[in-house]
Amino acid sequence: MSCLERSSAICALCGEDVPTILVLSILSSNNIGLDLRPPEMESSLVHHIISCCPGCAYCSTDPSKASPIAREVVGTREYQVMSRTRKYPKVANYWRCFSLIAEREGDWAEAARRMLSAAWVCDDGDQERWAEAGRRCREKTLQLLNMARLLGQPLFEEEDGHPPSEECETAVAADLLRRLGLFREARHLVTSRLDSITDETIRKVLERQLEFIGKEDTEPQLLFEIRYEDFEDF
Repeated sequence: MSCLERSSAICALCGEDVPTILVLSILSSNNIGLDLRPPEMESSLVHHIISCCPGCAYCSTDPSKASPIAREVVGTREYQVMSRTRKYPKVANYWRCFSLIAEREGDWAEAARRMLSAAWVCDDGDQERWAEAGRRCREKTLQLLNMARLLGQPLFEEEDGHPPSEECETAVAADLLRRLGLFREARHLVTSRLDSITDETIRKVLERQLEFIGKEDTEPQLLFEIRYEDFEDF
């Protein structure tokens, strides 16, 4: 199981003591979501690894550090309203605020990753209450992803042995569109890029994604379920 420990940090903006959670160990697996949500035990950390300063509402995974732009953003009315709105779960607000800081810093890819975390928090709550909040977070994530792509900002760092970032981004965007019920857009994205995909795993994921789109399936899908069925050596 994951091992967490309560701690605290001094807010870099106002000097207030901020309660934090230290992650000492994680029990993980390879059963991630197609929108890159980590496995179940690890995915629960999205509720713990971000903190909000009780003094100034600075939200960060490390409140002891802040950029000059973060100081400016936290002081705006937009940010302060975002941090307190009841239209989203409390922790989702933290991630949305953290995303806004990255957006103002011009790091659109990081802003997208943070906004997607807000969507995951909404997914974990009461769906009758938070379904629309999750939808809005996914819509914003897609906007941020598109801007990152236009500016040449990769969503993931290129690493040996991993699929190209651009191909992974296509898979993530397609899944977000499908989850939003935007089936026509999702189909167009997949079909327009499928022939250019070089990674076999990503190709299989996108081909299966087309099946989900054809069924107008908006439910979350797990990478393990796809690989278990399609890859004998998994």
